[in-house]
Amino acid sequence: MSLPETCGNNDGEVPSLLSIPPSAILFSICPYLDRFDLLSLRATCRHIHGAFHKEQESEDFWKLLLKRDFCLDSDESHAEDWRFTLKVVNPSLSSSGSIFGVDPWNDDIIVEARTAFDSWKGWLQVSLRFYQNKEVLAICSERRAEDPKFEQQLQSEDRRHCLVFAPFFLRAARFWKRIFNWCDVDEASAVPNFGRAMKSTLVGGENWTGRSHLLWDGTCQYKCGLDACYAVFAFNRGQRVPLHLTPMLGLMGGYSAYGCSSSVALSFKGDMIPEGVLPDTFGSGHATKVLVGFDALGTGTWSDFPRLFVVDSRTGALDCFVSQQSVEPAILPDNELGPEVDRSDDLLRWLEEHVRRLETREAWVEKVPFRNTVVGSITLYPQFPRDSPPVITEGIQPVSRAVSRGVEVIASSVYVPSSRRFGYIYSVRIRLLTPQDGDEYLSASQRGFETCQLVSRHWRITDSAAGTTHEVDGEGVIGMYPLLHEGGYEESGDRYDGVFQYQSCTGGAMEHGSFAGHMKFVPGSVEAPKGPHFNVEVGPFELKRRQFLY
Repeated sequence: MSLPETCGNNDGEVPSLLSIPPSAILFSICPYLDRFDLLSLRATCRHIHGAFHKEQESEDFWKLLLKRDFCLDSDESHAEDWRFTLKVVNPSLSSSGSIFGVDPWNDDIIVEARTAFDSWKGWLQVSLRFYQNKEVLAICSERRAEDPKFEQQLQSEDRRHCLVFAPFFLRAARFWKRIFNWCDVDEASAVPNFGRAMKSTLVGGENWTGRSHLLWDGTCQYKCGLDACYAVFAFNRGQRVPLHLTPMLGLMGGYSAYGCSSSVALSFKGDMIPEGVLPDTFGSGHATKVLVGFDALGTGTWSDFPRLFVVDSRTGALDCFVSQQSVEPAILPDNELGPEVDRSDDLLRWLEEHVRRLETREAWVEKVPFRNTVVGSITLYPQFPRDSPPVITEGIQPVSRAVSRGVEVIASSVYVPSSRRFGYIYSVRIRLLTPQDGDEYLSASQRGFETCQLVSRHWRITDSAAGTTHEVDGEGVIGMYPLLHEGGYEESGDRYDGVFQYQSCTGGAMEHGSFAGHMKFVPGSVEAPKGPHFNVEVGPFELKRRQFLY
């Protein structure tokens, strides 16, 4: 590029651009050029070539462009994110189903750039691949012909012509990498081959032009609330769950009690919610709601608590819609934040919190009842984190643990949104401690029996808001009378290894409360008692909705 030495007009000559210091051009004029003009100028203009290549000036300039084009701000809390971009491979050189040509199971999705310019180029590649610009331009041409106002909409709303929102793409890439890693470690194989089965349900990512929301309202205008959706489903479109083979494989987990099962899967596609499905509480404009998660078991059959998770394309707010009844926010605001908090990253926060719980084993894979069998599932009942060994708890806790004469009971509950029949499902795990449990272990002679059998139960369910306590007595637990021995139990004549666990539910909904009580056991067995009955404590645990709803 050759610049004139002087520029003339009717008033005389004015200084040439060549007289302007290169650094001034770099920071005063170049930020107003689009990305293609910038690349051309960098390659051809000798006058500012030096400024483009001076180490510090060049780094500062391209950091400025990273902020302008991709919203990567080196001054904010994630100050080092500008160093990273996503790996993009030519599809002809890759057999991967990923739109970026990278196998997310085996390859590094995120790569570190050597310079800010390399990072900017990397994100430009990501944007070109994600938006498939030729297809975008074709769609835009059709829209321009149909709607004279479309050009103005596109200029004001597409954030500099189809450039990705990099912070969300980085977060989505990290989330999926953590999920892939989790599927391969022991926590995911507590049920044999569960991680492999989970992987098989995930479907390759999708670019922007494959989205059904391009047709919404007859426009393809940019909707800022969908930034998180774009990022998450670029790597995987969600799940295809074969219900007849593996019914409880929802990535977001679930629960099962009294013959009702629930398992939330990520949406296979960012589909628009059909008209007439959402309740009146959503108001008008259903076309602004995007399905991102669904109850793989309840949807279609409308069991007692099927759930749909939807994102508002205007704000990014993630809400839970429950079977023609009501809507609840999927994330409650932090105490210090008001109702006007930015919710554009709700979907990412929801997913990041879930994978954190999986990694710490606050949620884990268990066998749960399903119809006439037992299947593996990610269960949402709170657990003791991996780095917090179980201890005997005092007071009301999210997870309670009590030990009575060598019998351990761990219990917790999960909130069931807007259920007609009950408000909370709880899980109780019962076992005899073994020598591997250390100082808490009691030998058969110390506790006074080799085996013991559950006879009855007594519960105290407190509604904290109402200040009332409801007491319940009954035989066994959900019709079962397990006989405990070290390392396992017997039930209905069958012998099992591991922990006896069951799930049940509280009657009626409450805002918050607690659950406690005891179970009566007999030493030996009911048929051959070896001593008087004794009580096994169930420590108090919370009946309370947590901040994140799944």
